[in-house]
Amino acid sequence: MKVAQRPLYEALKELTRVVPIKHALTVLTMVLIEVRNGLATLTSTDLETRLTYRLPAEGELTTCLPVKLLRDLVKPESAKQNGEVVIEPMSDKQVRVEVAGAESRVACYVPLDFPDWPVAPGDFKPNVVWDGDLLRRSLDFVLPAVSHDKTRPHLGGVYFDSGRAVATDGHRLHWHALEPKLPKSLLLPGAAASILAQLACDGPVNLSRAEGWSRFEGGNWVLMSKEMDGTYPHYTQVVPGANEATSVILLPSAPIRRELQRLKRLAPKANVKVTLNGALSLSIQDHDANQATAVIKPTENSHTGKDLVIGVNPAYLVEALGTADETVRVGFGDAIDPVRIDLPGGRLSIVMPVRL
Repeated sequence: MKVAQRPLYEALKELTRVVPIKHALTVLTMVLIEVRNGLATLTSTDLETRLTYRLPAEGELTTCLPVKLLRDLVKPESAKQNGEVVIEPMSDKQVRVEVAGAESRVACYVPLDFPDWPVAPGDFKPNVVWDGDLLRRSLDFVLPAVSHDKTRPHLGGVYFDSGRAVATDGHRLHWHALEPKLPKSLLLPGAAASILAQLACDGPVNLSRAEGWSRFEGGNWVLMSKEMDGTYPHYTQVVPGANEATSVILLPSAPIRRELQRLKRLAPKANVKVTLNGALSLSIQDHDANQATAVIKPTENSHTGKDLVIGVNPAYLVEALGTADETVRVGFGDAIDPVRIDLPGGRLSIVMPVRL
């Protein structure tokens, strides 16, 4: 096989995301390489997620190689380097890998032992086509709210439902509008959703589904993932209505995000005290008496009466504000009510209050 170096390296970087760090089955640390008719197909899997890349290539080859080792061997030495990689069998147990004149001998694995497709490609039925850039932005926004609590596995994924992508860990919730709507809701594991966020870019992403499996295809890659079992919670029940807030402020996201990050560096484990009156005050204090305060003037403020004081996790609030510099709408109830943050582009965050 002869293939361009940089596209091969970039493909192997993504394929490495699927490979388990440790596994009793050695074959799961491998990449299956199949070359025929001018096309190389590279596949890695952890049995629940399967990622395939297709690249132009010369020759014919079928082999299994350690994906992380191969990635390191073909890594370009500079941003401008883009030579060719040659891989050819020396025996049933070894291949020769040549990169920029440097030659290595690498032990290979029996291709027939590589796990077969869990579902036949022909069993997948077309479901929806999403814009790749919109899908990536949706996933980037909701993924921070995915739960990593193993006692609540049903919260460990991204839920595609009713024209939106949703994630919640029980302490905060993020959703992002995502059209067109799915005919049937989908709960995608967080790990697969993270890979999908890296892959989705310009161009369409086609979603097809078979019983218990989803298949995403865009450009030169195909991602197959087992869907999560279980019932996702009725998340809309914890979302305050847009007109239910007793106090609403509009403010630019950049200053509050910058100040929250500063306060969080001062006291990484402390919660932030939010005080709303004529302005929005953020203060923090840890057990070592480190303390700081920031005051931000909203562009609009409907709050009246005595000061509203509420505690929030600063990291949750930073992630709820997104990464763009834009004006956001923040709605407050009382000290024990969730905080609702509306952002442009069909994005919504809910942050639950915490004790100070």
